[in-house]
Amino acid sequence: MVADRGLLTLCGIGFCAMGAFVAAFNGLSFRLAAPPFGLPVGAASLVFATYVIGSFSSPWAGRLAARFGFRAVVPAALAVFVAGVALTLAPNLGVVIVGVGVITFGFFAAHGVTSEWVTARAANRGRGTGMAGSLYLAFYYAGSSVWGAVAGTAWSWGGWVAVAAVSGGLVLIAWVLALSMRRVPLAPARPYDAPLP
Repeated sequence: MVADRGLLTLCGIGFCAMGAFVAAFNGLSFRLAAPPFGLPVGAASLVFATYVIGSFSSPWAGRLAARFGFRAVVPAALAVFVAGVALTLAPNLGVVIVGVGVITFGFFAAHGVTSEWVTARAANRGRGTGMAGSLYLAFYYAGSSVWGAVAGTAWSWGGWVAVAAVSGGLVLIAWVLALSMRRVPLAPARPYDAPLP
């Protein structure tokens, strides 16, 4: 499994995308509580209500992937994600909130389809779907841990611009990885009822 370049690339996408998402949300509360917005902590924390957008974007992206393929949908979702990060740089609160919604939409679309892609690729190889999923989640949560912590340092060093640079940079790396999957051969399909080697 670890010899499968495609699976490792997908795990890298999970690592970067989740890291970018957590970095952004860790910094957003500070961004909204600081000038020029100065929202109370309770109001700033309402930004997490945008998570509900993921309940819609993930299944919608899954339907698109069934129609157009994983290789088309994941880069598109990541492009939406990075556009959301760019919107949060605006000095207007309304634009920032829209940006947060766009980040959430793009992230959950990318993550939902990438995790499905991991399972589908492993299934096509005829073995290890559980192990592939576990490996993806290990990378995913490692990204959360590492880049969530880095976001705090970035905020101390350069405020929201630095956090957005970290988050946006990670999304761009994930996007490049997703595009690189177009050069990775498809896993050979195997009947699901075939005996495992």
